[in-house]
Amino acid sequence: MSRPKGPSHNKVGARSVSAPDPAPLDDEPLYSGLNDRDLAAVVHASGHVSWTAFPDGTGDQLASWQAYTGQTRSETQRDGWLSAIDPTDRTRVAEAMALAAAMKQLCELEFRLCRSDGASRTVRFRAVPKLNAGGSVDKWYCFCVDITGMPDSREFPSPPMPVTNAGSSILQAVLDTLPIGLYVSDGNGKLLHRNAMAARIWGEQSPRVDVIDQYPVYTGWWLDSGKAVSAREWALARALETGESVVDDQVSIESFDGERKSIGISATPIRDVDGTIVAGVVVIEDITDRIRLQNALGQTTLEASARLSQLEAIFEGISDGLLVCDAEGIALHVNAAYRRLMGVPDDDSKLVRHPEARARLFFPRDSRGNLLPPDRRPVARILRGETLTEANTSDYMVRTADGREILLSASGAPVRDAHNAIIGAVAIFRDVTERRTLERQTGGALSALLTIAESLVTQDTERDEGDIDPTTAGRRMAERIAHLARSVLGCQVVVLATCDAQLELTPLAGSWNVRSAPKDWWIADGNRQVVAAISEPAVIDRLHSGTVVALDLPASLKDFDATPSARRCILVAPMRIGQSFVGVMVIEHGTVPHTYSTSERMLTGAIANLTGLLIERARLRREQARAEARELALRETNRRMNEFLGIAGHELRTPLTSISAGIQLAERRVKRALDEAAGSGAGEAVQITFAADILGRVLQQTRRLDRLISDLLDVSRIQADRLELRISPRDLVPLVKDVVHDQRQLEPTRVVKLSISDAEAIRVMADGDRIVQVVTNYLTNALKYSEIDAEVDVRVETQGSDALVFVTDRGPGLAPEEMEHIWERFYRAPSVEVQSGSGVGLGLGLHISATIIARHGGKVGVESAKGRGSTFWFSLPLIP
Repeated sequence: MSRPKGPSHNKVGARSVSAPDPAPLDDEPLYSGLNDRDLAAVVHASGHVSWTAFPDGTGDQLASWQAYTGQTRSETQRDGWLSAIDPTDRTRVAEAMALAAAMKQLCELEFRLCRSDGASRTVRFRAVPKLNAGGSVDKWYCFCVDITGMPDSREFPSPPMPVTNAGSSILQAVLDTLPIGLYVSDGNGKLLHRNAMAARIWGEQSPRVDVIDQYPVYTGWWLDSGKAVSAREWALARALETGESVVDDQVSIESFDGERKSIGISATPIRDVDGTIVAGVVVIEDITDRIRLQNALGQTTLEASARLSQLEAIFEGISDGLLVCDAEGIALHVNAAYRRLMGVPDDDSKLVRHPEARARLFFPRDSRGNLLPPDRRPVARILRGETLTEANTSDYMVRTADGREILLSASGAPVRDAHNAIIGAVAIFRDVTERRTLERQTGGALSALLTIAESLVTQDTERDEGDIDPTTAGRRMAERIAHLARSVLGCQVVVLATCDAQLELTPLAGSWNVRSAPKDWWIADGNRQVVAAISEPAVIDRLHSGTVVALDLPASLKDFDATPSARRCILVAPMRIGQSFVGVMVIEHGTVPHTYSTSERMLTGAIANLTGLLIERARLRREQARAEARELALRETNRRMNEFLGIAGHELRTPLTSISAGIQLAERRVKRALDEAAGSGAGEAVQITFAADILGRVLQQTRRLDRLISDLLDVSRIQADRLELRISPRDLVPLVKDVVHDQRQLEPTRVVKLSISDAEAIRVMADGDRIVQVVTNYLTNALKYSEIDAEVDVRVETQGSDALVFVTDRGPGLAPEEMEHIWERFYRAPSVEVQSGSGVGLGLGLHISATIIARHGGKVGVESAKGRGSTFWFSLPLIP
């Protein structure tokens, strides 16, 4: 249908009207006839989420945004509307708006947001800045449309939002940025205004119409039937005449520039306060590409269906069991062979789809009968990106749905999309029960042969042990094993070599067919070639896991054979002790083509393990001899150290006693001289006072030295088991009181609090001097490791059948790993520094204290945390 030229008459029903010449809609000022209510309806009909926001991210008109994202008013006031945007896009949006503000232009981009219901959506966003007189941004007029999963769709419901008091130019700019077309009419159908997108869809020269009967100037056909759209079938006409809101009429049109397009049309009426329809709004969207895509998709679907039929035929024809899963391991499809293999009924409704349900039904186990962990199941490995082949997978046992126990071999590969992301897996399963049974029978026969060989080796080793060292004996046995292995396997070369951490091979023993494989070649060129072959990381990993590996030697190295370019295939078996890789066993059949069977691999691996055991046996004998020697040396060292400590302590104490006595005598004489000089002159008194102070400090250091010597002597007695105790019934309370009193006298500026929970005596069996020594150690440590103005608490109480003494400081506290070692001899916590006083001690006081309390049948302990101080305690049994 062509577009009318000049004046025309269109008959609609029983009346006819005359259509004036088309004229551009842009002749009048934009939206000058609309009030705020009309503008709100325009924004609402556009299907966009719209809001206004200040530059700091807060807003004053956020009802539409809050309704769509689920943000509360308090959240938008506290964190701003930007907080609903996905964190990965938030910075990008803020930077784009800042750039638009600086350039004083429109901001347009796409981003993701997270709604309060957990849904992640993708939106197309536009924002227009409102500038103040100074040219800076006062406010943003923002709107967005949800485009999640819709290549060219931009519609979603949005609650109405009051239009702001922006000028008509701002509103025109906002509406012109919309990606959909807008028309506004009065109540009679006269088209008043349009936006830029409407002009692009219908053509720049789209005509003005004054009444509904003139609407056929806009030519259209219904997409579903191809029938022409009449005047009163247009969405705006129905909205104005019936009051309905029309949503997504799909029409094929001929635009006024001659282009054929497909559009979606929606319309809604605008009513006044009395409910009378006074205007209408039309929203149009170009859906040409979407319709074209849908048609192409339909054709592609038909072709894919035909292709799928072919693939299903191939799928069902494969003799091995096939399982196709999605990215979560959910079974999507299985073939008939899989159903037969796993005993699954043909009915799809009975197919076990979830991976955990399959595990509960089929009970997958490894070779030892242990349930396979989820991450080691074949499908799980494939979904992690592994391609399973016979070389990198192991058999596993399952119990089929019909009760059979079978052994399966699995292979498969992941399915990836165009972006290389894993979207599923294809797994192939084969029943290898009979094959493995035959291999086990063969392995049993070979094990019998190995038992004979092991008996021979054991007897020879026992004979050799009397006259040669363990290393030589192990080497001779390795040579016997190499000869036996070459005769059993029928190969040309067997080489046993140890391996260090740098993969340097050291030949241990070997057996050679001299005519085809000279021994000197294997020790020189052959050794280098084997090292090069097994140095690949993939090969190392397989050897470490205990796998016997077949390898081609590098062809670039010179070979002893007459044809240097011939490929040489070797079989390498790891020698392992537990999980340690200690060497390799290498066998070779020369340049004659040879395929190593499973039996050969099993036998080679068994012999390699046996050789590893022999090597380990010899190593253990050497280590045992070294350990015995070290133990003897350590015992002698300890004996001499304890003897030294005892002698040194006694020898040091004798002169120290004389020094201490002399200092005390001098101190008394100085005090007497000070008293005599008090009346004779101030200068002499000052000098004597200074000398008395020096003597006091020297005496204090002498006492400290005496304590250190006493600790050394006590440690020496403890190590020699000569620590003597004079145990008798004692009252614990006066013992603790005496210690606290003495420390208060020695440290008059320090605060030591004492609390005793029981008014009566606390009777224990104890050596009073030794208990005083323990309490003194606890209290001096607390004072030493606390600040000089910090209090120290001493508490005595009874709990059940025990008496307990607690000493609490406000020091730096101990880390958990330090509390494990604090009672050890000579241990000092590295992170704890002396806070007051002098000297850090020898690390013996707590060790001696723990030993004394243990000899009394009590216990010691500490409760501490870094930065919160420490509480040291000990307990003694009460006298019943």
